[in-house]
Amino acid sequence: MSPPDIFNPIQKLSYFLYLITRSIDASAALAMPGVVTFLTAEHVPGQNRRLWFGNVEELFAEEEVICVGQIIGAIVAENRELAKRASRLVTVAYQDLLPVFFTIQDAIEHQSFFEPRRKLQRGNVEEGLEESDHILEGTFRRHTITVMLQASSFLQLTCLTVV
Repeated sequence: MSPPDIFNPIQKLSYFLYLITRSIDASAALAMPGVVTFLTAEHVPGQNRRLWFGNVEELFAEEEVICVGQIIGAIVAENRELAKRASRLVTVAYQDLLPVFFTIQDAIEHQSFFEPRRKLQRGNVEEGLEESDHILEGTFRRHTITVMLQASSFLQLTCLTVV
């Protein structure tokens, strides 16, 4: 049991990736006794976006969902268990972002890159190539598939308390 005037938010996370959020319906969750509110990007005072390691990141997804586990909103309830149950009742309608690429080659062909592109370069590359005795050219392909899309996602704690 939480102390009076202390509420427990639980995040509503996306189970999908590369989609556009079309609608969010929290009415079933909000009808539960003890559920206080459902927060989305619209409820963030000021800016929902911030600069994080040089990249713009949203607190709550506004339109595009780019990864599994991206935060769509947060249910605020009188206790954590109730908030968890209520979050399961929030429904999100999505639309696919097209086209979908399954290989690195497809993404390169369609010039589909995460921005900003990062280029690590030190010194004068052209000059270095001119001075080189040997130059190897070709394509490197890695044939293993990484199943876990976000390796660090399980290390990041997501715990909040609202007063």
